[in-house]
Amino acid sequence: SDLAGKKTTFKFKIKGIYKPVTMDTLTDDMVADAFTEQKITTKKDLVAYVRQVLEKQAANSKSQASISAVEDDLLDKCKVTIPNEYLDARLQEYQHEFEADNCNDTQTLEQYAKNNNTTVDDMKKQWKELMTKQIKIEFIFGRIAEKENTSSAVCGQSGDFVCCGESQYYRRTGYTDDRVIGKLKGSIKTTKG
Repeated sequence: SDLAGKKTTFKFKIKGIYKPVTMDTLTDDMVADAFTEQKITTKKDLVAYVRQVLEKQAANSKSQASISAVEDDLLDKCKVTIPNEYLDARLQEYQHEFEADNCNDTQTLEQYAKNNNTTVDDMKKQWKELMTKQIKIEFIFGRIAEKENTSSAVCGQSGDFVCCGESQYYRRTGYTDDRVIGKLKGSIKTTKG
């Protein structure tokens, strides 16, 4: 702010002026030099590598679209009630982790929000929407796991779903196992076929 409106001069050193590289001008030596870490040494290897990366991205995108479609269908067909105290606790945990990852001694959450052209209230609103959907999916998959008499593949942090956190929360807050199960069973109702 002390320099606002004042003229300034910058010095810089030009390391080089580069011409655009096309497949026609690209050489095996250039590829080998630029992609030593990936152990790619020829144009042919580079093309194969790029193809592989793009195919993997396309497969992941298709997989994520399938997962999202299943989640949306489940959310449409199931009525899930999230206890307020559980949602509040998860939001507090999320905010704490977010601040640990993105804020420090010199930047508060408010400053982070301002630097990213938003407000803390808007961020909290987005977090609540995100967390509400995530918890509903967790509850639904937890209930499916219970009905299918399986738990290890769904519970814990594995794959795309994080389930059973709600039971850990209730245990931490003094609920007995029977009360945990009762509380969770009452949170999900199927509304459609």
